Amino acid sequence: MLRKIIKAGIIVSLGIMLGRIAGFFREAVIASKFGATSDSDIAITILTLPDLFLTILIGGVVSAVFIPEFKKLNPADGRRLFFEGMLLTLASFGLISILLGLFSQEIVSLISPGFSQETLAESGGYLQIVFWSIPITAATAMVTSYLQSDERFLVPALGTFIFNAILILALVLSPHSHALLYLSWAILLASMVRLVSQMLNVPRLPNRDFLNNNKKRIFNKEMLFRYFQVVSTSGFLFLIPVIARGFASFEGDGAVSILNFANKIIELPMGAVITVIPIVLLPKLAELSTGANQNQKELQSMVSVSAGLTFVIATTISIYFAWFSPQIVKITFGWGNLSSESVKEISRLLLLGVLALPAMGLSNLVQMIFNAKGDTKVPFVISLISVVLFIPLCLLFVDYFEIKGLMLSNIIIFWLLFGTQSIFLYRRHKINLFKVLISADIIRMICVLGLSSAIVMIASFLLPSSIGVQIIVALLGGVLSLSLAFMAVEKYRSILLIKFKRRIDNNEINVNS
Repeated sequence: MLRKIIKAGIIVSLGIMLGRIAGFFREAVIASKFGATSDSDIAITILTLPDLFLTILIGGVVSAVFIPEFKKLNPADGRRLFFEGMLLTLASFGLISILLGLFSQEIVSLISPGFSQETLAESGGYLQIVFWSIPITAATAMVTSYLQSDERFLVPALGTFIFNAILILALVLSPHSHALLYLSWAILLASMVRLVSQMLNVPRLPNRDFLNNNKKRIFNKEMLFRYFQVVSTSGFLFLIPVIARGFASFEGDGAVSILNFANKIIELPMGAVITVIPIVLLPKLAELSTGANQNQKELQSMVSVSAGLTFVIATTISIYFAWFSPQIVKITFGWGNLSSESVKEISRLLLLGVLALPAMGLSNLVQMIFNAKGDTKVPFVISLISVVLFIPLCLLFVDYFEIKGLMLSNIIIFWLLFGTQSIFLYRRHKINLFKVLISADIIRMICVLGLSSAIVMIASFLLPSSIGVQIIVALLGGVLSLSLAFMAVEKYRSILLIKFKRRIDNNEINVNS
């Protein structure tokens, strides 16, 4: 099972990595084209506001609610549920898009109250176009959950790459005077292309008997209730960076962009590597948590392995992103119209922000376990309290540390979130993550990781200081440190050695033949 998880995780990670790198490059193109100006703030706004509403209303919610249902149903009923969900999604989110478009300028004013009237008006106009991508993207989320329930992970993982590649092409080809208009229409086009690419990979066309009024609809009130609870949980957590950007809008022109660029760097490993484990695990967790397949012992074992992997991988990324933050920011944003002072500020924010990565990864995993168990109330309450606490934290720290105080608030709130979730996970479902994180295996891995990272840091001082050399050192050092950490534990070492031995045997067979 562990070998299967790792293999699926690598496949998903590579697909998502392509999308995150494309998104990363998209942000770099925006920084190059607009700098840290009001235009870049508008570009960030029209890109992130639809994401805000999609994450609040749908986000990972569709997978969290529907994958457990798909796993419980037979294939025919699963297909019926899929198309019922598609019809409901397109109708409801189409209506939401109309309402958002009518009040687009007021919404921007609420999210970024520090914007000038001219910036508010311009942002609102572009958003009237972009908001039509919401029902399309919501429908795509339904297709993604259906494919993942069938353990078809690769095509959904490539969706973000397709989307961002189209946006990059539009930004590069557009004249500067109309770049924001090109970007708005490109967002709508990219959403359509992503949906079509996934629909083409739905394994089988459904029987049309789900339209038969004599048959009971599978989508019921209980699913709808869980949907709204998970929606609220996901939406509350997504509000944290939105609230931070709201505070940043009072720090002057470009402050929103600077904070956003730092967060985008943090989101790259978070989305491409750390959250892959919960994505791959959710179908199996749902299967082990429901019906006749319930197996608490196997569930505990799977969660223990997943929590250990998540913590060690996230800690490795945090160490190397923190140490090499100046080089990472320079190679990403240190070209084009972004000033050197803005680049330095992004680097300082990144150095702080990565400290939250282990907590963010573990929190995501815990929430996935709650969803697989059908327990959506506890994450809802905890996330609501976290958002409420985040606002006074921002008010307190931004006065003392300015924009860096927003990152400090983010670190504190996510570690509190994970700790609280873990306590309730043990109390309600007898799954103890604290015991996993202080186990001998994890301590051994962290010690090896720390020692090897220290050696790499010393080597970075001795080698040339050029950005290219330092980035290569960071990549090779990170892979080496993580590999040594896994080799320090027998259960991971055996998997790596078996795979290595198989490759040698295959090579010998090829040579002999």
